Amino acid sequence: MALKKTKSAAAKPAVTKPAGGWTASVAARLVLLRKIAAKRGTDVAPFAPTAPLSEKAVATFEKANGISLPADYRAFITKVGDGGIGPDYGIAPLAVFAPTEMPSVTVTITSKDSKITGSAGTGARPPLARAAEMKRPFLLDAPYVPVSAEGTLLPVSLPTDAHLYDGCLELVVIGCGYAYLLVVSGPRAGEVWEDYTAGDGQLAPLGPFRDWFDAWLGREIAYGAKELALAGSSLGQAAAKVLAEAAPRVQDAAAIDPSLCGCLGHVRLANGDRKGALALLSVLESESAGVAPELRQLIYAKDIASATAKGSPLLATHPAREVRLALARNPAITPELVRTLSADADVDVRALAARHPKAPPALIEKIAAAALVSVGRGECGVETAMLVELALRNQAASPALVDKALDAALGKTDRVTAIILRGAALSPVCTDAHRSRLAASPWPEVRHALAITRQTPKPLLLSLASDADRWVRQAIATRRDVAPEVLARLAADPEECVREAALANPKIPRASLLVGALCLSCHYPMAANPALPPDLRAAFDVLVDVDEVESEVSPSDAKQQRDFAPQVDADGNDASIPAVDAVARQLLRHWSFPVAALPSSLGMHMGSYNIAARAWIDKDLVQVLAKDSYAYTRANLVERIETPALLVERLAHDPSDITRRAAAQHPHLPVES
Repeated sequence: MALKKTKSAAAKPAVTKPAGGWTASVAARLVLLRKIAAKRGTDVAPFAPTAPLSEKAVATFEKANGISLPADYRAFITKVGDGGIGPDYGIAPLAVFAPTEMPSVTVTITSKDSKITGSAGTGARPPLARAAEMKRPFLLDAPYVPVSAEGTLLPVSLPTDAHLYDGCLELVVIGCGYAYLLVVSGPRAGEVWEDYTAGDGQLAPLGPFRDWFDAWLGREIAYGAKELALAGSSLGQAAAKVLAEAAPRVQDAAAIDPSLCGCLGHVRLANGDRKGALALLSVLESESAGVAPELRQLIYAKDIASATAKGSPLLATHPAREVRLALARNPAITPELVRTLSADADVDVRALAARHPKAPPALIEKIAAAALVSVGRGECGVETAMLVELALRNQAASPALVDKALDAALGKTDRVTAIILRGAALSPVCTDAHRSRLAASPWPEVRHALAITRQTPKPLLLSLASDADRWVRQAIATRRDVAPEVLARLAADPEECVREAALANPKIPRASLLVGALCLSCHYPMAANPALPPDLRAAFDVLVDVDEVESEVSPSDAKQQRDFAPQVDADGNDASIPAVDAVARQLLRHWSFPVAALPSSLGMHMGSYNIAARAWIDKDLVQVLAKDSYAYTRANLVERIETPALLVERLAHDPSDITRRAAAQHPHLPVES
């Protein structure tokens, strides 16, 4: 179960505000949300509250439970509605909240024949002495993290007779045992707290009820208006009026939450305010960089179209990099314009110029020579190395340039030079002599490039079939031009990924297939083999549901004369793409993604998780990832066969059962552990 990560605000005392004008504002914003949903053709029900409660009913509830509901929440349920709207499953109807145990979740999976059953989840929770009472004060003054030590039920700062959920009511059910709670008694009354204690999370404050609900409303209006804006004029004049009505509300939301500035930019642009949309780009690029490119593409759509179609030299100095990028991608531009773009201030524009088919040979030599000077001084960075790589892989490159690159990069201890060497291995002018030198590189990504290249000579392929790195051997196992006896050897490789690749190869000897049929984990790759003999095919039709094999190869593939099979990464990306593309597309698990650039990618969304599964990460990065806060990152790390035995043993005692389960399957884990 993946834990939803929510950024908790610093705890502040709840502020009581007069609610009269606020509830009217909430009602108006809900009407606007229903209009937006209707124009988008989506369901309006999530923005239609249930009927309000009467003052008498609320007073009766308060008296029966010995509480006074927070003013904003009380006004909400009596003037707006008794729930039905809000995040996740929506605000729940007013009800007594008296749990006798901590939240828990168990998921059970049973096989179709009911013979195999497996369960996972929270597990047993600490017993609580009594039911929670809303009239007792809520005593937490800081986020609470469940304590795993046996017998310890509550934080030491709470009295032993206190209940974790005293003074609360359940505001919203999130799912998976998670919830938002509203504090109704005690010094934190009026605050919303998020409860993720059913997972690896905590019980933590989010702020006053009004602020919490306003933030949800603002996000819904902003994102709904953005989708309406992206639909464009196709929705008609009525939708345009709704969008104009939404604009000030989106602006209010963005003033509180800068991450919504992208939505505001889209709304302004759709309302004809191009200047106003442009003004937001600086905010977007500092606060929410992932949104900026999408908006920029729309703002400069006409100029980008012009750069793509006409390729005017005037656009080479356009202030928007998107326009210059479109120009550099245009195959019809002149060599002179390519030369201009090769000196652009933006590295991505220069990279496109370096790979442009019309780049003059002299320009390619100049780009690479300037960068190789840095390599010679030991000052080569990732961006410089990627420029050299692109120059080497350009059709205009010369064998002499490959010579210079190898002389400068071979023997260097800085791994950034692996980018250059991989580019040389994939260069269209790389010679057999160059490949022999590259095969001695200590970096496996360079040898992997040789293993996937069509032009690599067979004697070198034979050598690479015994490479120390499993991914290099796997690449050899996919090729159609290696000898059957080599494939037979790889089909018995100690690494599963190598065996699977060999058994899926149409050139694999029948005897190896028969041996592979005894290995349960090999059934799926074998079923994808287009050259599987009819008798084995009939057997696998019974044993394996071939329709579910995503990597299944067309049977016609076996009839094609091919030198090698395209090697792809776990996500299906071709292994030969340039490093600059792998970086731009954030393909962290891809062979081309520079290992030297990985540490700077740890801050990316899910970056650590992807990096932990990536081939060839170095020892220092392994130690960093082993301390990552995300359990799935640590689990991915311990699934790697290369993970040191001492680290595997340490992760076998990880606080998360997700990581411990992965460690338990590692072949290096000592039996006693």
